[in-house]
Amino acid sequence: MNDASQDLEKLLQAATVAAVPKLALFSGPISKLVAQPINQHMRNQGGDLGKLFSPYAKNGALCAPVIGVVPVAADVVGFRLLAAEAGTTSFGRCSPGGECGVGWSKFQAQPVENKNASIRTYSTIFMNWSHNRARQAQMIIFYRLPNGERPLLEL
Repeated sequence: MNDASQDLEKLLQAATVAAVPKLALFSGPISKLVAQPINQHMRNQGGDLGKLFSPYAKNGALCAPVIGVVPVAADVVGFRLLAAEAGTTSFGRCSPGGECGVGWSKFQAQPVENKNASIRTYSTIFMNWSHNRARQAQMIIFYRLPNGERPLLEL
């Protein structure tokens, strides 16, 4: 469980209510779901998908949820967590819970899975406690699909 878990549970419930059959095959950043019917259902339930993209302060660090969506039937085989100075393309690997090579930053923990029959997400929290250096973070999820299926990159 991490700081995004409660909001992700609302997202999973909204995805079930929205009943978008193609969603079970979707793969990509959760931000691509903002304009979809799922966001409308979350608003109707009193939730806000936008909260999942909002940085917040915790224990002196600026924290940001990092959330990826994979097809429900995928066999997830691994993750790669990466961080870089803002504005650069030189990303370095990070170990969950350990300080990243760029310094003064870390991923709070190993990515956490949330799923139901409609959607499957993995999330972690990126923390930057530098007072004068912005960071960017990435999470890459490696998976296989059964029978040569291909993921949907757009809904």
